[in-house]
Amino acid sequence: MSVSFLVPAYNEETTLESVVERCLAVSGKLQQECEVIILDDTSKDRTWEIAEMLSAKHREVRALRHPVNQGIAVTFEELYGLAKNDVLFLTPGDAQYPPELLEKCLPLIQEGTDIVICKRTQKNYTPYRHLISYGYRALPMILFGVDLHDPGSVKCMRTSIVKEIPIISQSVFAEVERVIRAVRNGKKTAVVEFEPEIRNAGVASGARIKTVVAAVRDMIKVRWSL
Repeated sequence: MSVSFLVPAYNEETTLESVVERCLAVSGKLQQECEVIILDDTSKDRTWEIAEMLSAKHREVRALRHPVNQGIAVTFEELYGLAKNDVLFLTPGDAQYPPELLEKCLPLIQEGTDIVICKRTQKNYTPYRHLISYGYRALPMILFGVDLHDPGSVKCMRTSIVKEIPIISQSVFAEVERVIRAVRNGKKTAVVEFEPEIRNAGVASGARIKTVVAAVRDMIKVRWSL
């Protein structure tokens, strides 16, 4: 099965090259055809320069850049729409999520799983961030009967899930909505656990008040639409 590594990047000059090289290495190890798509959300450091260098160096790498900052939700959705291969794997440029996770995820996809949720065994969060994380998992269980296990983490899935299952969310809740709708459509999910790496670049934005409010708004919209 061919794989699309999707790499959102914002101010990750110190980690981006390593992440991309590791994506290429693991696809080579597994002997899978791959593409690596980098989408720079208007970084203020050398991220775009490094992305262009990697694109010139490797035929498998494509580098794209937003003319103005669009935020994480728009960046994720645009990357999903760009994927051309059988399987897509979101691999952020901050290096928290090891590309080598594909070695655990791909066999499950090959055996018939549609979405593999990568669940972190630990989270270096503040108490506030832990609270947001708890709510982000608990509320979908209550409202939709679906356990996301680790809603804020990455997923490896069949590209057909994105193409065939429309969503209405415009915030980061899109990640959750897609899994909820997939489960309700009879798609098979699985979970793999991993220990996240230390974040050495970028700044987390998932728990900002504006982001949380937008996610809650979308959660309510999705609840009423189902």
